[in-house]
Amino acid sequence: MMIKEYKVRVQYQHVKEIEKKTKREAVAPVILQELKRMREKNKL
Repeated sequence: MMIKEYKVRVQYQHVKEIEKKTKREAVAPVILQELKRMREKNKL
C-alpha cells in the first residue's frame, strides 16, 4: 500500500464469517440512520 509516496506494510487479520456478519448487522442500522438524517437535512 502506498501512502504519500511511502510504502506501508499492512497486515490483515482473518475474521470468522459469524463475527463478520455480527459486525455488519451492528453497523448497518447506524449508517442507515445517518443517511436518513442527511437526506432530511438536505430537504430543508
